[in-house]
Amino acid sequence: MKSVGLVNLQQINYTCYHSNQTETPNNKPGLLKSSQIPTSIDWRVWGYGKNIKNQGGCGSCYAFSAIGTIEAHYKRKHQRDEEFSEQQIVDCTSKYGNGGCSGGWMHNSFNYIKDFGGINLEREYPYEYKVGQCRASDKKYSPLANFVMIPRDNEEALANAVATIGPVAVAYDASTREFMQYLGGIYDSPNCQKTRTTHAVIVLGYGTQNGVDYWIIKNSWGSGWGEKGYFRMKRNTGNRCGVATASSYPVVA
Repeated sequence: MKSVGLVNLQQINYTCYHSNQTETPNNKPGLLKSSQIPTSIDWRVWGYGKNIKNQGGCGSCYAFSAIGTIEAHYKRKHQRDEEFSEQQIVDCTSKYGNGGCSGGWMHNSFNYIKDFGGINLEREYPYEYKVGQCRASDKKYSPLANFVMIPRDNEEALANAVATIGPVAVAYDASTREFMQYLGGIYDSPNCQKTRTTHAVIVLGYGTQNGVDYWIIKNSWGSGWGEKGYFRMKRNTGNRCGVATASSYPVVA
């Protein structure tokens, strides 16, 4: 799907991730010692997460987060770019507990793709900004062997996974006025809550600027939003905004 500009912010569904479902880790990532973790990493340098997308008024952030991480891990394994169908997740995962344009969970999406045996291509099952009938075809790609839930509320474990495994799907509280008005810089709000995760995105890296640690995050609100579709969020502040509350990544078969 081609990148598109940001739609009217009033049209965006800010509560597209449900935080009231228990997520049990399938297994634990193989983590490095703290001293071995690089001080910074940005997967965009190697061409990952460059395709900024726009969910529009549909509360489908969970689908964009799940599919975006699968695209990254597929590229990492097969050394080629593919764009997969967010619309298939929106249309076909209600039996797994997702709510179409009313929110959902990345791990439910991973479970569906694992059971289905893969995911259709975006160009064959394009995004429509609304819920439709499931029309998934047998022409599918990127089967999943599993997915991994990173230890909860642990920013160090999240950074470790990003550095050693690749981009990670995360959820956080995007309901603050400060975030809705974000234009650039390192986002830090005392008003967001780590126990209320309302939006799902993708962590592509992390770094430090003038002594302030931050996450590099890909949003799904178009290339005209934030820092060309990305934003930076303050890191190592006690899981500010809940960014490490429910983080996961797929294991591409």
